[in-house]
Parts: sequence; structure tokens; C-alpha cells
Amino acid sequence: MDAATVEATRRPRCSQRDTRKQAGRSKRFALSGTSKWDKKHFTGLHELSLKWFVSEYTNDIPKAIIRSTIQKAFQLWAKQANERNLPKVTFHFEEAASKEEADINILWAEGAHGDQYEFDGASAKKNILAHTFFPGHSEPLNGDIHFDDAETWETDLTAATNYDRRFFPYVLAHEIGHALGLQHAKKQEAIMYPYYKNTPLDEIKLDLDDKCAINWNYVGTSKFCLFVWLMSEIVPIHNNSDQMASSNHLNNSPKQRIKAAKRILKQTRIPRCTASNDVQLLIEARLQKFLHFPAPESKTYSEVLCNFLLGLHAYRGSPEYVASDSLEKEFNGVIKEVSEFGPVSSASVRRMARRAWRRLEHGKPSVLGECTNAYKFIAEHP
Repeated sequence: MDAATVEATRRPRCSQRDTRKQAGRSKRFALSGTSKWDKKHFTGLHELSLKWFVSEYTNDIPKAIIRSTIQKAFQLWAKQANERNLPKVTFHFEEAASKEEADINILWAEGAHGDQYEFDGASAKKNILAHTFFPGHSEPLNGDIHFDDAETWETDLTAATNYDRRFFPYVLAHEIGHALGLQHAKKQEAIMYPYYKNTPLDEIKLDLDDKCAINWNYVGTSKFCLFVWLMSEIVPIHNNSDQMASSNHLNNSPKQRIKAAKRILKQTRIPRCTASNDVQLLIEARLQKFLHFPAPESKTYSEVLCNFLLGLHAYRGSPEYVASDSLEKEFNGVIKEVSEFGPVSSASVRRMARRAWRRLEHGKPSVLGECTNAYKFIAEHP
């Protein structure tokens, strides 16, 4: 292991993999209906309203500061969850008057505390600081957030740099993501990455991975998030893993990070789907394994993603491309470049979406499941 990997293993992490309702395969984005709040919490299309309450406080932080920090962390998700390439998701969060009125109960406890996931104590080997129950967990624990009170909690960043102090704001923001139904991300830049950081709430920027997870969970599949997934899951497989991993451990100046990112991006080899390789089969298999796509849909979307790769080749070879392009700009460039995507793959995907949508409207089994209009956006937009 390199120094960065060793350092990561020493950092406190979230225990969410241990608090799922049942064992299952790890997903790239949270797709399951059990990771989504019940319909009674929705006040409009993709508009979710939740109440929170602190039933047990820690003595480490004044109650007023705890409550204001919680309000700020929820607002972070409410304000940043959306991405301009995706349908809008709206969150409304407010403090409840009592635990009984709350959807999300927040508490501090030590060791065994009434659920089956007891805490491991201060500075323990596993470094477990908190756990959260997904919305689909059985009531009354669903959505609840628990913090280990054996730890020493801080809201002051300077004090939290001490090894035995825990920075409450960042841990809280991460756990709220779980309370909204999101699982862990693989990207270190994402707030849903399982290892906590000492980043103030004012400086946290939700990553595209976080935004796609929210959108995928509450709206449904989208071409843009498939592109994000493609760039995160498929492209790195065909590149030097050590080189790609090193880019995730950059702790130097912003200028150095940008320079390194540009160098890595320029050296990235984009795979192609051809009759002589298994790239499309790999994409199809990973869509089924990690995104839980049914076999017919995974085949259709593998064709779409192969065209994305073709478009990526065309776009990166065009005069418009620069290595510092954002993922959003690259996505738009890919769509513009790939003529095959428009008349063939896009049309077939929209036909599939319309069929699924009609089946759902008539009460028949559909790939949409509990996602209100998971494919409607694709069906209506080229």
C-alpha cells in the first residue's frame, strides 16, 4: 500500500455498510425503492418534506450550536442537490417540536444504545463515529442518525484537527446523505465517500456523483448520470490504475491539482466498443451488477454508452476540446458530436421509456417500479 492508502485507513469512516436493512450488492447510485422515503413525505412531484429532531444531545457542543449546525447541513443538501442537466428535486427540512413528530431522529449515544449496531468507543480501531438508517429501514429507526458520544465532538475546525476530536459538521452532512437514501460513493471528492474529512459546511460542494445519486434515487435514470457513471466506472478500467488513483490523493495547492488533473486527462485512453473486443459486454455486465439494470435494458443502455465513448473520441479530437473542460461541457460536446446517438440509440431508448411509462400508468409491471416517472424525462427529451 502507498502512503495515501495507509493514511486513508487511519481516518475515521462511516459504518453505513453495516447498517443496511439486508445484505445486498453495492450500487454505484442509490436505485432501490427501499432507499427512498415513502410517498406520504412528498408534497409535490420530486418534492420531499422531512422533519428532524434531536432527542439526545452531547455535552461537547452547546445545544444551540448543534441545532444551528444541523439546520445549515440540511440546507446544504437542499441548495446543492440539483444539477442543471437534470430534472429538479426539491427538499424541505424543518425542526420538529418533538421526537414523535420527527421523520429523522438525531441522537448521541455510547456502546449498545437500543439498535443492533453498538458503537465501538472513542478512537477505537474501526474509527466508527456514526451510523444512519436508510429511509426503507423498518420504523421507527428509518432515517435516524446516531453519533458515538464516546468521541469528543467539535464544531471548531482548529480544535477538530487534534487526533482525538471529531468534526461534527462534515460527519453530519455525510450522514444526512444516508438519511436521504444514498449509499457510499467511490469518488473521494464526493461527500458520500465513506471516509470523513475536516471540511467546513461553507466549503463543501456536492460532487456530480452526489447529485446524480440524489437525482437517480428520486427522479430516475438519466443520460447525463449514465455519462458520469461511464467516466467513473468504465474509462478508468482501461487506464493505468496507479495513475488514476494518485489523482484522488492530491493534497497540494489548487494550481498543482489542476495541472496534475490536466496531465492525467490528456493521458487518459478512451476505450472503443468494437466487434473484436468486449467493451460493450463489460458495460452491459456492470450495468446489471452495479446499477441493477434488467438484462434487456442493460443491453439497450450499453449501446447508448458505446455511442457516448464514440462521441468522446470525436469530441476530444475536435478543436473545441480542452483538457480542463468540465464533465458537463464534455457531455454536451459528446452529444453534439455523435450523430449515431441521435437517430438510432436515442430513439430506441425513448421507445423503451414510453413503453415502460404506459405500463406503469395502466398498473402493469414496469421497470419503473416505485420511481414516479423514472423514464419520463428520457421519453420526452432527445
